[in-house]
Amino acid sequence: MAKNVRALSLRRLEKDSFVTETMVNLAGFGDFLLTAESNLQQCKESGFRAIARLYGPGGNIKSREAKCFLTAHRKRYDRDMARVLRYTAVMGLYILLETTARKFIADFGHIYPDKRRFCQGKHQGFVASFRQWLETPPNAIQLARPRIWSLLDDLGVIRNCIAHVNGDLTLETRPTQIERCTKTVRRTRKVRFDARGRLVLDAEFAFEVLERIEAFFRLLFREAGYRLAVPPGHAESFAKSFAGFEEEIGEGIEAYDARQTINLGGPL
Repeated sequence: MAKNVRALSLRRLEKDSFVTETMVNLAGFGDFLLTAESNLQQCKESGFRAIARLYGPGGNIKSREAKCFLTAHRKRYDRDMARVLRYTAVMGLYILLETTARKFIADFGHIYPDKRRFCQGKHQGFVASFRQWLETPPNAIQLARPRIWSLLDDLGVIRNCIAHVNGDLTLETRPTQIERCTKTVRRTRKVRFDARGRLVLDAEFAFEVLERIEAFFRLLFREAGYRLAVPPGHAESFAKSFAGFEEEIGEGIEAYDARQTINLGGPL
């Protein structure tokens, strides 16, 4: 009996640790996105100031040469470097989504050995295969917001467009893929194709994707029972140890929430 209790407690700790690790990784990615986008804008503005200093004193900032420098500088940051950064962010977010989901698959299979082995379909994306595995008995899980699956599937399509043709739809030779990518981009916010057929991602897109992935894992963990479990009376005992410090603790929580809002580009 004691051995079973210790095993159960260990499983609880492992599940809690997995949830915590996932949320920390997502928050860290939010920090990276905010820092990278901020640095990109600072470098662009610094370059503008340098060009202004070079041509400004003599009143030549409006000269043809200065305008060429300004245009080239703007394209370098608003188009070329922004594309590399945001393509990289989307690839990283998808990798984080799939690797975390595969960790969940392994952990869930360990808890429920009767669950059939996960196998990605030959002509099926990972997201669709994961959903099929999750919703298949025994121990089937249905998410409360099923539309989130289609959002993640669209992320996979955009990720494939970047990974396979570097966001250039003119390089895609398969008509079905061209049609699928075109339809996906049309219904996705903050994403579009430019006149040359190159995929353009707005700065807000990666932050919105991050929020979707976080919402997905919160739903998944809740439905799968990955929540903090404590012994009876533990919460009350824990609360008593903070008696007299309620105001200080409340201020600390508010400050933490404010930092998370800044880090992730929106409320948690």
